[in-house]
Amino acid sequence: MSARALVKRGLRRTLSLAGRHRWPASRPTLTVLCYHRVLPQGHPDTAWLQPGMQLRPETLAAQLRWLREAGFTPVDLDDWLLRAQQGESLPERAVALTFDDGWADGYEHALPVLVDADAPATIFLVTRYIDTPRSFWPERLARTLHDADDPAHARLLDTLRGDGLSPPSPPRWERAAIDGYTETLKSQRSDQQIDALLDAAMVGPGGAGARRPDLLSWAQVQAMEDTGLIRFGSHTRRHRRVTHLRDAGARREELAESCADLQSRLKRPSAVFCYPNGDTDAAAEPLIRAHYRAACTLQYGWNTASTPPYALRRIPLHEDVSADRDAFYARLNLPV
Repeated sequence: MSARALVKRGLRRTLSLAGRHRWPASRPTLTVLCYHRVLPQGHPDTAWLQPGMQLRPETLAAQLRWLREAGFTPVDLDDWLLRAQQGESLPERAVALTFDDGWADGYEHALPVLVDADAPATIFLVTRYIDTPRSFWPERLARTLHDADDPAHARLLDTLRGDGLSPPSPPRWERAAIDGYTETLKSQRSDQQIDALLDAAMVGPGGAGARRPDLLSWAQVQAMEDTGLIRFGSHTRRHRRVTHLRDAGARREELAESCADLQSRLKRPSAVFCYPNGDTDAAAEPLIRAHYRAACTLQYGWNTASTPPYALRRIPLHEDVSADRDAFYARLNLPV
């Protein structure tokens, strides 16, 4: 083991034993956890999916046990926010679970864990991708780059080169190369532009071959809502980063009309918005304030009743940084 790995292990152990989650509470806190996909070991998507996007069902179950052992009370995010805004009493250490994007594996693999643990959660949906074959461009890109046998693989590389994006030519597109190139594209093109390039290369909605939809259906959403544990908030209509919404019409469609989509479909939609990619924008804030009670960012940290409700901090959790007890408790304290 390298010296760096040893130092990190020691830091995690120290934080696990003496971190903030062990301190006496001076005032009520809210820790908002951020998850994406919940996939079993051996699932084919784990071969190319970004490490920060995935967690195993058994790891999620273990984390819910560790939270209770550390004195955390799982709460419905909307309920906690409403109580805080009304000045009502709050748990000493509250924790709210959130899942971004609305992946179909949330129904298959996360929901049984949440029901078994009686743990509320909020899932942020991309409303106009539900009940369609669409998927997010990073997943479309990654699947197609990873599968060199897919006819779309060569078409995609030619299309990217033709647009001046100069993809590298590794012997094989493994996860590290895919991750690096994905970040390069994010910095050079908007989501709409990248989607258009993938469409031009005839890259399928989920990559190579016929497959089940990546995202939840409305029927699954409603079945999850009927458990009484799951609420659904907005993650825009098409997962457009708010910093890329240049005109008022686009901002209204993605931010306000996604709220209307939820209200028309659900019995008790969440009043919380979630910024795609964590990107915030002053131009979007008036619409968000007009339609939502609060908004989740990707800024790391805990919250209190005095935290600005439209800048809620969250702690991202995924398999490679939180799979054992020490790593999980350390992650609650610092992004290690």
